[in-house]
Amino acid sequence: MPFQPDGDLEDNSRKEDEEQQQQQQQQSVDSKSRSWKERRTREKSLWIMIGVLLIMFLILLIFLIRSGAIVNTKIVKEKRTCSTPICVEEAFRLLKYGNYTSDSCRSFSEFSCGLKSEINTEDDFTYTDHHLLLVKKLLERYSDDDEVEALKAKTFYHSCINNEWSQSTNNTVRKLLKKAGLTNSAPGMDTYRREKTLALLNIYRDKNPFFRFHRIHRITYLYPGRPVLKPNILLVDTNSNLLTRMRYENLINSTLIELGVPPRDADKDAEELVRFEREFAEICTMRCPTKSSQLSLDRLEELYNELKWSAIIKHIFRIYDLENEFSKNMKVVVICEKYLMKLFHLLDKYGSRVVDNFVTWSFAVNYLPFLDPTFRYRYRNIDDAVDNHWSGNIYENNEKMCLYATLYYFNSAISMLYDKEELSEQEEEEMKEIFENVQEAYEEVISEQEWLDESAKTQCKTMMREMEMKIGFTKNLEESNTISTMYNWVNVSDDVVENILALDKAIFTEKFAEISWSLLENPAMDVDASYTPNVLTLSFGATLPPVYKMGLPRYLNYGTLGFVMAHKMSHAFLSSGNVRKILNKETFREKENCFDHQYSQCSGNEGETISGSIILQDYLADQFGLTVALKAYENYIEEHEEEITLPALNLTTKQIFFLNYAQMICDIGTERFILAEDEEIVDFCRIDNVLQNMPEFAETFECVEGSIMNPSEECEIWE
Repeated sequence: MPFQPDGDLEDNSRKEDEEQQQQQQQQSVDSKSRSWKERRTREKSLWIMIGVLLIMFLILLIFLIRSGAIVNTKIVKEKRTCSTPICVEEAFRLLKYGNYTSDSCRSFSEFSCGLKSEINTEDDFTYTDHHLLLVKKLLERYSDDDEVEALKAKTFYHSCINNEWSQSTNNTVRKLLKKAGLTNSAPGMDTYRREKTLALLNIYRDKNPFFRFHRIHRITYLYPGRPVLKPNILLVDTNSNLLTRMRYENLINSTLIELGVPPRDADKDAEELVRFEREFAEICTMRCPTKSSQLSLDRLEELYNELKWSAIIKHIFRIYDLENEFSKNMKVVVICEKYLMKLFHLLDKYGSRVVDNFVTWSFAVNYLPFLDPTFRYRYRNIDDAVDNHWSGNIYENNEKMCLYATLYYFNSAISMLYDKEELSEQEEEEMKEIFENVQEAYEEVISEQEWLDESAKTQCKTMMREMEMKIGFTKNLEESNTISTMYNWVNVSDDVVENILALDKAIFTEKFAEISWSLLENPAMDVDASYTPNVLTLSFGATLPPVYKMGLPRYLNYGTLGFVMAHKMSHAFLSSGNVRKILNKETFREKENCFDHQYSQCSGNEGETISGSIILQDYLADQFGLTVALKAYENYIEEHEEEITLPALNLTTKQIFFLNYAQMICDIGTERFILAEDEEIVDFCRIDNVLQNMPEFAETFECVEGSIMNPSEECEIWE
């Protein structure tokens, strides 16, 4: 039998392997079963722990809610931000100039306006940009029902825009002098050449540097003149003034070279002109006798025969067709004879060449910043030191310069266009609502003052209650025919040089020909407000940004327009009879002295201090105004739901109220903003000093007592 494998052995071996595998599988299953059970136990423990913690958290939450320790819902609400385009735009505007890394409790002026001087460029205005864009729209829009004065404004603007701006100062000066009639005859050809020149300089808005005329009731008044640079720049040797005088001399030097004077002679002439002007400034600033002298024209010529006075005055009379009123016996009131004596001594000391150069320079420098872009670029270094209406950071852009000039000369005509075409009924209604809320707030604040007796309180509350708000022109300009009459004397052509000379000549009529010309009196497009009995008049400029913009969150408009209203109303309050009596009492002197001392600590760039006592009413009006404006806003939000804040600022609505007030002051305080009756108030003083005296500010910004913006001793008027 053949050999066969041992089948039994194989079967046994296979069975053992299978049993072994089964045992391993069983062990694996048992092992997994034990591991799963163990994990389930741990998970149960973990869930029990989570449940206990959750119950504890719920118990704690209920306790906090019941105890009032939960987060203040008002703060949560204020963290919501307004994301509309107008809110985003306002947030960007406020962010632009604030130095928000600084401490608001150390210097709020630095916090709110600290980056303005660094960011602002020669061609960057916050207030004027919006203002001028509006003016541009009005001037470029023609209508069949345009009034004559509006058409003249538009013609003037286009004569400027279309002007072929010369790149040669020499050509500009020659054209200017020719158009002004100052180069009609050569020296020696005309017996009274200097006299006629001085007469012409007077009619072009008092460009005569040596004396000025003003005629009232057919009596001619003779006033001292003034230098080109401000007297304190010429006479006070601070580092800043020395630098300005150096730049001024360089400006004269470069202009003379442009006019063809050899550089060596130009250098000498410029130095001599500045030296002459410094001595002239000393004469202009000397103290004059309080009593003026009334002389006949003959007697004036006899005493001061260096000039033929009759030739000067007769030439002015001839220009205005007043020759029939001329007489050598006419009366001339000399305001300061001492000035005339010293003036002619100075003119004799320097001789005709220097004097004639100074006269020509004094005239030309008033117009060159507008007419000559090359000169304009150099002039910007000294523009703050010159009393000239061509000032402000507008020189690099001819279009902006033309808009500014048109607004300056045709303010009233442009205001009529704005009133007719731009100011809406909705805007007037919103401003009226703010005004009424300010009225009510004033009455509330007055009622709370213990230092006012009941008679004074009643008088003031009645005055506030009866006050009305008017938008636009002051009383003397509210009639359209008044404005038309103002421009009757002006013929506007396509030549911008002739136009500005004609306008300046027309403006002088009010001073000499006694013809009403109120062009520059209370300009309606400027940012201003005025008070006459029972009427608060807001200029049209005060209805524009940054003072007012329709549709803004109210904390913005109350911090600006509300303040402007309350500031002017404060002057009415302070001038009321019973309050004046109280202000003069000894009990009030302590309050007054505190303000005098506080503001006298303010100093300018060179460390010079300002006198607190001379502008006390403006200090008080600022203090009253902002306090009342804040009260009016608080009353508003009591009646309406709390407003939401602006994006990116991380500030509450009340903080933005104060911020917008401060930025309005630093934004347009140095422009054409006439809110302060006295220009000596420094912008940062108007911000910091006012807020230092307001407990509401310290509370809003959480300034600790004893910090600069929350001093231990405040000056307090409102109690």
